[in-house]
Amino acid sequence: MSAIPMTVNSATPLLAMAASLGGAALVGAAGRVPVLRDALAIGVAALQLICILTMWPAIMDGGTISIVLADFVPSVPIALKVDALGMMFALTASGLWLLSSIYAVGWLRALNSHAQTRFHLCFALTMTATLGVAFAANLLTLYLFYEAMTLATYFLVTHEQTEEAYAGGRKYVAYHLGTSIAFLLPAIVLTYVQAGTLNFTAGGVFSAEMVDSSRTLLIVTYLLFLAGSAKAAMMPLHAWLPAAMVAPVPVSALLHAVAVVNAGAFGVLRVIFDVFGITTLGELGMTTVTLYLSSFTIIAASLYALKLDSLKALLAYSTIGQLSYIVLGAVIADPDGMAGGIVHIANHGVAKITLFLCAGSIYLAGHLKYLHEMSGVGRQMPWTMAAFVVGALSMIGLPLTAGFISKWLLISGAWRAQDIGVIVVLALSTLLSAAYYLRAIGMLGGLARGRGAAPPAALREVSPWIVVPLVATAALTLLLGLFAEQTLLPLARLVAAP
Repeated sequence: MSAIPMTVNSATPLLAMAASLGGAALVGAAGRVPVLRDALAIGVAALQLICILTMWPAIMDGGTISIVLADFVPSVPIALKVDALGMMFALTASGLWLLSSIYAVGWLRALNSHAQTRFHLCFALTMTATLGVAFAANLLTLYLFYEAMTLATYFLVTHEQTEEAYAGGRKYVAYHLGTSIAFLLPAIVLTYVQAGTLNFTAGGVFSAEMVDSSRTLLIVTYLLFLAGSAKAAMMPLHAWLPAAMVAPVPVSALLHAVAVVNAGAFGVLRVIFDVFGITTLGELGMTTVTLYLSSFTIIAASLYALKLDSLKALLAYSTIGQLSYIVLGAVIADPDGMAGGIVHIANHGVAKITLFLCAGSIYLAGHLKYLHEMSGVGRQMPWTMAAFVVGALSMIGLPLTAGFISKWLLISGAWRAQDIGVIVVLALSTLLSAAYYLRAIGMLGGLARGRGAAPPAALREVSPWIVVPLVATAALTLLLGLFAEQTLLPLARLVAAP
């Protein structure tokens, strides 16, 4: 029998954040010694992952780990609390940060990129903010780290320092800071005024009396939360994500799989589960609104991806659609559906980072960005091709991959909840995903011809710094598919337990 669930006061969450924050300082100090700097960038990522893993046993026993950092206003400290949902996000982000840091070293060296020290420093600062979001004990703490993440990633999005990069960066900041200040912050204030607390509480913070007496105001508050969550990339607040594709591939991986979009979806889950609660949202009619919004995003993004020739843009719109699976699952009235959405934080992350790392590998090998240029590339770059196939099949949701687990749980949950509309959305999105990903696989494998010139005959894998991380993430995609019950699915079930 497992131990009685309990809350443990511990500095371990703070130590995990300190690993990346201190790492940022060390990376900056070692900037004039590139070998040491790169080793530190990878080493602190590994150290952070170890810190997070030490908290795993307590969380799997149903407990939580907390620490108060500072008092702010009455009943609203700046505080950290690690629970099952936060662990899912933190473990995904930290594990993928380690692999993307290795890849980033290879990428920056291959291109002899400028400002490599600043790049690694901002990467580490972003991960500090990411863990702050994952471990936030209340809305105030989440908001502070949410904004810190935007500021840290701006310098990564604009790393190339071209006009195009700065234009993408301006849109990135405008969407994130604009929506969080205009919508998210007022939603937080309204929550405090109505509930008298900002602490995340299982089942929500609003009483039945509040639902009866302040129905309209609660609906407005929830809609403000959704509008303030631009990082989740739900339409129509999605345009920042394709614009940010001007960033280097390691940054694209950070945006799509490691930190930023997952932070947005995670924030929406916190609001659904721990601010309003499923029961309250149902009484307000907001579960239906959320289902419609996420379903529209899934289908519209998939339809748009069909016509794209840029590989990174295709992956960007795939992310927009796939991310709404997480939100969709949260409001399915069945534990399996909820678990499917929650575990998709990790399952989407490992598959999507694989695809972005493969896109970067192809770019480094031949400076190819568009599918019509890539006919037969996979035959010359077999490791990249194999990893791409695994990632793409997971995005489609084929058996033996991580994506299949998410989709199976979502569909089975929707079936038990008798929500046929959700099943139709999932089936249609699967067909659309298959259409554009199989087209990409066919092009890379030389089974389809592009309208452009054939790729250079000398194309080959770039270096182990590039190949090893993408093979590792592809292997992880299969591991999470084959051994779901032995890896992260039990963690998702803890969150979704009735």
